[in-house]
Amino acid sequence: MDGTYATRKWRLNLGAIFLLIINSAIQVYAATKMTVVADSLIDHQNVIFLRELGTVFLLWTSTFLIGLLQIYIQQTAIQDMSILIRKDIVAGLVAINLEDYKKHDGSVYESWLQNDVNLIEQHAFNSFFYTVRFFCKCNFFSDRVMVLSLYTFYCCLLRRGATKSLTGAFISRTCRPCHFG
Repeated sequence: MDGTYATRKWRLNLGAIFLLIINSAIQVYAATKMTVVADSLIDHQNVIFLRELGTVFLLWTSTFLIGLLQIYIQQTAIQDMSILIRKDIVAGLVAINLEDYKKHDGSVYESWLQNDVNLIEQHAFNSFFYTVRFFCKCNFFSDRVMVLSLYTFYCCLLRRGATKSLTGAFISRTCRPCHFG
């Protein structure tokens, strides 16, 4: 056995991780495009509203399709790694002599091949991909995209005029300058 099971199937694992990252980035971008959709709806700019709404629809359709491909690659990687584990168990059983084999009941070996490998799939491999998905959505993109979307939204307000939009009206009501002295 050379390397861990994850490194032995590194192409599939990296492919699934890459698609998770791309999918998260597209979802965040679609969410930021929704501010333009809302702003154009408030400003009664129907052409911009429909164009941006179509863009958001295409972005969400692409995240759906990328998500399907990612799940397929992820499940293929998990199945391949599980097969490698089963092969290693069987190779270990074949290597022992008959006396050592008879120390355990046949149900123990069956448990190793079925139940224990299923637990490894569930609690190790699936948990790994859930953790990657969590970090993609929370840590990796949220702080950078939050700053970017706030900057983009701020520029949008300055370009269109802050009093034209509902958010501009909210800002002008709630963010009055403070007068000291």
